[in-house]
Amino acid sequence: MRFALNSLAIVAGDWLLEHSDETWLHRYGHRMEERRFPQSQAERLAVAETIGHDGWKLLTDVFDPAAPAFLQEIPAVKILRQIWVQNYRYSDGQLHWREPCDIPPAAQFINSPYDQEARYGKKYSTRWTGYKVHLTETCEADQPHLIIHVATTPAPTSDVSMTEVIQADLQEAQMLPGQHLLDTGYVNADVLASSALALK
Repeated sequence: MRFALNSLAIVAGDWLLEHSDETWLHRYGHRMEERRFPQSQAERLAVAETIGHDGWKLLTDVFDPAAPAFLQEIPAVKILRQIWVQNYRYSDGQLHWREPCDIPPAAQFINSPYDQEARYGKKYSTRWTGYKVHLTETCEADQPHLIIHVATTPAPTSDVSMTEVIQADLQEAQMLPGQHLLDTGYVNADVLASSALALK
């Protein structure tokens, strides 16, 4: 909402003044951060539903036939619409926050309006929104350690899905190691079998 409102304020300020709620300035005037959110699940759900109703009102006004057509083409409005559909559904005249089982998978879910390609990632207790970087470096005891390969993927991409990709890149660059040391997340039985053949 904040991203869409800020964008509309720049390109359609007069229209926005006529179609905004005065409470929105307080609600979206500052960036929402985790520490600003209530702690209880019920209160968090109430905040989510309030934001959902605000988004519904704004999108309804933007897509009203009487609204200027260019409003629908504003990138921030398009993103708001996608994020709203991912998080809410409207049925029987009621707004509903989607249950976890009713939202798109992490590989498709937009987590940030400022970077549509950023995705939610989790590894053990670490959680983040963004990307994952896979680094390969040399590790000879008597030589400097050098990073020789870098691959960037969406955050939900599994490590093991990148092992053969990395090895193929190293082989193409004629830098395939005699022994490839990997974190356990990059290994499964199929990878072990195919890698053994590739490294011979």
